[in-house]
Amino acid sequence: MLKKNSPSRREILKWLAATMGAGISASCTQAALNFTSQDDHIVSTSELQVRVAQAFADVIIPETDTPSASQAGVGKFLRYAINTWYSETERQTLFTGINEIISMHSRSDGLAVLELSVSRKAQLLEALSESNPDAFVALRELVVVGYFTSRVGATQALHYLPMPGHYDGDYQVDEASRAWSS
Repeated sequence: MLKKNSPSRREILKWLAATMGAGISASCTQAALNFTSQDDHIVSTSELQVRVAQAFADVIIPETDTPSASQAGVGKFLRYAINTWYSETERQTLFTGINEIISMHSRSDGLAVLELSVSRKAQLLEALSESNPDAFVALRELVVVGYFTSRVGATQALHYLPMPGHYDGDYQVDEASRAWSS
């Protein structure tokens, strides 16, 4: 449960949709609304691809004055969303992009991608955004939604103000000014 006065998952999704400048896919929305951190789904199609996606989550949301994506538990969210809510087409788009990342680095060992430096991972993500924008957007969407709907994202990264400013119930209005309503 989130702290009292913390935003709900629905409120966070509305905020994310507005700040991302676009809607969030239906699959990602359903995953965010139904995910609990106790879910521990394993994707049967490719464990390596999911592990690569998790490894690149910290490049998208690194540790700063707030925890990183992996510290927020985004890996479990990725597994859940991909396994439970993604259609076969969405899964194929994402995994095609992850396979491109693996092949851009090394043709022989996909596990080597997991050990790359952050700067090299960032270069590979940039290359993916140019070669396969759909896969890049899908991965970024999963990471961002997973992060900001997690307890860490909702309570530490977001600064939630239920009502911006202060309330003055005894504000004096003179006759010349207008009254405002919302």
